[in-house]
Amino acid sequence: MGLSMPQHYTFGGTSLFHLALAQIAASGLGLSSIWIGMIDENKVKSILGTDLRPSSILCIGYPDKKKPLKSRRKLKELIEVIE
Repeated sequence: MGLSMPQHYTFGGTSLFHLALAQIAASGLGLSSIWIGMIDENKVKSILGTDLRPSSILCIGYPDKKKPLKSRRKLKELIEVIE
């Protein structure tokens, strides 16, 4: 029996989980990515020359500049112990 994502975790039949995995994989290869969900479906279909219904676009490429890593906050700043 195969596992499937509940309908509210899908977008146009494409699992958002799989899009997130693709973004993580791209990042691991030093690539940048951005997911675009609000698209003109007819325009995208026309540009791609397809009858398939596009649900979103995942853009992946090399960044012009690498962003500096953000400094990590100390754990004590993130939690509060309530006794």
